[in-house]
Amino acid sequence: MPNKTLSVREDELSLWERASRAAKESHTTVSALVASALAHYMGATETITVRMYSSNGAERREAFAGRWLVDAQLDSDQDPDRHKAELLRGRFGHKGASAEWRTGIAETGRGRIAVYLHHWDYFDDFPPELHVFDDLDTALHKLADDARIPSGVWTDARIALMRLPVVWRDI
Repeated sequence: MPNKTLSVREDELSLWERASRAAKESHTTVSALVASALAHYMGATETITVRMYSSNGAERREAFAGRWLVDAQLDSDQDPDRHKAELLRGRFGHKGASAEWRTGIAETGRGRIAVYLHHWDYFDDFPPELHVFDDLDTALHKLADDARIPSGVWTDARIALMRLPVVWRDI
């Protein structure tokens, strides 16, 4: 892995120390924080946060820099009762295995592919899953037979990958 050196001005030392503490608290490195901040600043990514569960059932959130290629329809993720009501009203359409699961596909800030599987009734026996692959073809190859994933999301993700990200400039 190549090394890059950053020069820190005297008046920025406190910021660097805060970043070091934040990295330690997040179980990451200052280098990873800087890479994420640069990707966000350049406009190619946002912070994506997904709900996960530990093996003991404790809820946690995981976050990474990236951009959704296929949104996991997590709008109502903050309100489980609303989420269940939307499913019952048919908001998510067809019946079957994939009707009960939400699939999100994101391109990470490092150019990898993250596939997030989230069941509408995640409080029961269906913990969310987050899979990370080097590229979309590998993800498709590994998950092609997964009945929880509607086949159309792979095409949607491929089309979204072809779109150039918008770079917002502070001018």
